[in-house]
Amino acid sequence: MTSKIIIMDFATCEVHIFPYNYELWGPDGQSFVVEHHSEHGQSFKLGQCEWMVVDTKETENRLPIYLH
Repeated sequence: MTSKIIIMDFATCEVHIFPYNYELWGPDGQSFVVEHHSEHGQSFKLGQCEWMVVDTKETENRLPIYLH
């Protein structure tokens, strides 16, 4: 599986990266965000998160994350 979902949780100031399956969760990632939990057992809240789904085959096996 080459796809990842990157979730920025503004409530906890954390960024989470999970493997992602388009066939299971669909193209937009919202179902995944609603049904999954952080490492601390907290559920993600749609109003407090932003996310993107990335296919790493298209980004040369790298996540498009840059720290400045």
